[in-house]
Amino acid sequence: MNPKDQYLLKDIPEQIQTEYTTIRRYQKGDGTAIYKLAQRNNNRQHLKGTADDITGLKSVEEAEVKARKHRAEWTKRDRFVAGVWDEDKFIGEIWIEPAGWDIPCFEIGWFIDKGLEGEGLAYEAANACLEFIFNELEAHKVIAKTSDTNTRSMKLAERLGLKEEGHLRENEIKDGKRSGTLLYGLLREER
Repeated sequence: MNPKDQYLLKDIPEQIQTEYTTIRRYQKGDGTAIYKLAQRNNNRQHLKGTADDITGLKSVEEAEVKARKHRAEWTKRDRFVAGVWDEDKFIGEIWIEPAGWDIPCFEIGWFIDKGLEGEGLAYEAANACLEFIFNELEAHKVIAKTSDTNTRSMKLAERLGLKEEGHLRENEIKDGKRSGTLLYGLLREER
């Protein structure tokens, strides 16, 4: 059996509750909340290059399509993309992508509303998702990638216990400026 197919048979929780956040699989109707996040706190500019599928949204309908596509990806086990909620307010997103089903290894990524940075919500949500990856998805390894100019994301990766494993220097251009990508990893036994 293909290693991915084993995950199709596994019941995987669709929601994680933390002290201050709920991380859950997207649902019908979430497009409105996603679009509102794109519109507030200069998030379109802030998330450019990090979450272009958010920054490029032109309507609530496009946001709803995004939410429904992510829901379908979850069902097929192609990706696990979840919204991060503070009560009824959409505040961010976590995505978990298979990097190697046979290992198993998963990549994690995140973003939080610019207006909520520094409040610990991104850490709380990402930390809960690491537990999800190691316990529910039975990962051997988790990886994360971030721009070497995104100090908040680098600090979050390190606070979560991920270790820097590599640096791709000047491999991207954003707003006319060169930047690189930092690669982080965390093994099950290091958690």
